[in-house]
Amino acid sequence: MHKILSCSLDNTIRLWDSKDMQTIAVMENDEKSELACMSYLLEAGLVATGHEDGHIKLWNLEIGTHVIITGDGGNKMKHRSTVSCMRGI
Repeated sequence: MHKILSCSLDNTIRLWDSKDMQTIAVMENDEKSELACMSYLLEAGLVATGHEDGHIKLWNLEIGTHVIITGDGGNKMKHRSTVSCMRGI
């Protein structure tokens, strides 16, 4: 089954079945900072999202949870503005 991932300004990430376009899973960003970009990390099976407050989060699609990977170490640990583009390397 082929799937599609989408993220929206409504602060949700949705996983879709590409055949019938039915939602398989919805993950909600519980913070007020809007989602600005998304990248799927194929080898890790994770979704990385960038946010308008400069944070980056990693989402586990299987259990629907996330961790913030930036921001705990002060300004040097996060962007000062919106993370608008990402790519796994």
